[in-house]
Amino acid sequence: MRAQVNEPNGFKLYGEAETSTSVVWRHEILGEVRRGSTDGFTSLSSLVNPLINAYVRAHGSRTSAMLASTLFLGKLLGLYLVVVSLAMLVSRRRALAAIDEIVASEAWMLFSGLVATAVGLAVVIAHNVWSGGALTVAITLAGWAALLKGLSLLFVPPGRIAATYRSAGFERYFRVWMGVVLVFGLWMAMQAFGG
Repeated sequence: MRAQVNEPNGFKLYGEAETSTSVVWRHEILGEVRRGSTDGFTSLSSLVNPLINAYVRAHGSRTSAMLASTLFLGKLLGLYLVVVSLAMLVSRRRALAAIDEIVASEAWMLFSGLVATAVGLAVVIAHNVWSGGALTVAITLAGWAALLKGLSLLFVPPGRIAATYRSAGFERYFRVWMGVVLVFGLWMAMQAFGG
């Protein structure tokens, strides 16, 4: 029997009333939104959690809420990494020129830091899970990596970021870096779509 559970913060949860799915979802996902709303991240969480909620509705009680968020974020991040790495591999010169321009511009570095911090916070708030399989941990690590990257772009001086970028050999090993990202994205997407 499908039931609707209204949460005090305005979100609605659709799930099986007799199972613990709605309890897990409410405490692990919407509970994070409620706690997060006092930190000022309501808009971030309100973007991610309704999408996960829609995934739970579409898949019913076949999956728990945490599994649903893992699969949703695995599909999202996996496909994103595949598309971005393929696009950068296909147009290598344009990608490297754009990255050089971003590294040289303090405004672009600030903007990139803001976006990476927002994405990292959204994933960490919605999915900070360190057990449950390789995909679950990989998504959590990706969220923390995005958050740390964003914070470093915001707080580390731009000159130091540019020097680190040059010393990493990104241009020389561009295909290797993008190949690793492509393989990781393919693995993540295959795990998520297969699960």
